[in-house]
Amino acid sequence: MNPRRMPDAEAEALTRSIQEFGLVEPIVVRRQDNTVVGGHQRLLAARRLGHESVPVVYVDTGVTLTDALPAGSGISWTLGTLTPSGGFVVSAGACSITGTTTQTLSCAFGDMLSGQDVTVHVSSHTTSASCATYPNTATAQATNNPAVSADASVTVQCPGGLIAPTLTTCQDFVSGTAATLGQINYTVSGGTIAQSINPGVFFYYTKITTTAPNQVVTVSQSNTSTNGAALFQVLNGQAYLYSTGCTTLLTGTLNATSTGASFTVATPGTYIISIKYSAKSIAGTRAPAPVDITYNFSTSLGGSTGASVLLKKY
Repeated sequence: MNPRRMPDAEAEALTRSIQEFGLVEPIVVRRQDNTVVGGHQRLLAARRLGHESVPVVYVDTGVTLTDALPAGSGISWTLGTLTPSGGFVVSAGACSITGTTTQTLSCAFGDMLSGQDVTVHVSSHTTSASCATYPNTATAQATNNPAVSADASVTVQCPGGLIAPTLTTCQDFVSGTAATLGQINYTVSGGTIAQSINPGVFFYYTKITTTAPNQVVTVSQSNTSTNGAALFQVLNGQAYLYSTGCTTLLTGTLNATSTGASFTVATPGTYIISIKYSAKSIAGTRAPAPVDITYNFSTSLGGSTGASVLLKKY
């Protein structure tokens, strides 16, 4: 049976429907040669009624997307959600990311009508070494349509703050030679954090700029736990404000829980804050939920003065 033919009675009913309600659903046309691929009987019925024009939508066949994802230190892309619109349905496994150091996003969407699209979400974790601007070009193509490309870029902002390991000095931080402490490891014993926390201490360094005399700058911390996991405590009151030449200017005032400090900066300018924390101060407290959480350190100045470290169970 010819799929483009229908019984006379059905054809007459279709014609009456179009006469009464109009051609509601557009005709589907192949873009490269204007061949009708959907709605043949609706087109014939419209012609019988004397319609000189009908609404159409074009179909792009074999649509693909390719994106050589930008690479960089600490960059590793993962595929997120695919969000279609315009009535398009994304098939399972339509997109994938391949490669390690050099990664490529590839998608095969099949046929798409004009007005349909898909938003592909990709993301990557970053580190302090990832600070850069990453240009990116994605290319879409159909078997019946030339390739089209779009450019964009994303910038990873360099943090002004740093979580640094034991023995890191102000001079190390100022010179840019200080290492980044990426995580603190812990174990659990009887539902609480055991003493075997490694490393046992760490530093939070940050560069600040004040703009008013006697401006108070406060350092605080938080974590991403869902059960109120304990915060790290300052070790022996070691919270200092330095000049950019690493001269000690004043000692900070600890908050009530010794988890942060405030500094009254007499003269506007640029300074370095250094706080030494005891990682072992959370030993004996309730184990966090989830088991791996992030501790975030920030100043009341906001911006890029913060830093973070992962607390990881091992």
